[in-house]
Amino acid sequence: MADSLEANLAMGGYNDFMANAEFYAPVGRDLYAVQSAIIKKLAQKGSCVIVGRCADYVLKDYPGCINVFICASKEDRKNRVMDKYHLSERKAAEKMKKIDRERKYYYETYSGKEWGSIQSHQILMNSSLLGKEKIVEYLAALYKEQQEE
Repeated sequence: MADSLEANLAMGGYNDFMANAEFYAPVGRDLYAVQSAIIKKLAQKGSCVIVGRCADYVLKDYPGCINVFICASKEDRKNRVMDKYHLSERKAAEKMKKIDRERKYYYETYSGKEWGSIQSHQILMNSSLLGKEKIVEYLAALYKEQQEE
């Protein structure tokens, strides 16, 4: 079960995992501590991609860690939320605002840094300008170059 939790947390599927879990999840700081321990364990095992969960902060002392913040225009983000959740424009905008507020609170509470700030990350990329494919291409090239050093 621990491996399942580890994999689901790393992939951002904590809620899906908890829907089927037979135990009570730790909350607040306990959850952050568990997630941080799992993130560190994954990083020690080898290369991995972790989305969110203050991973940039948790792995701040790990050499070779690449910290990227990917942003997009509000319009593109709203359209993505509308498509993904089948929501009206108004409901999508509300959901986006709520999610941003939660992400900001989580990140700033546990890292003490400003969410989305370039000071908190090495790279800031705009998917509205570059597109997802280009971002993946650039990050893969950066990773490959780093591995060759």
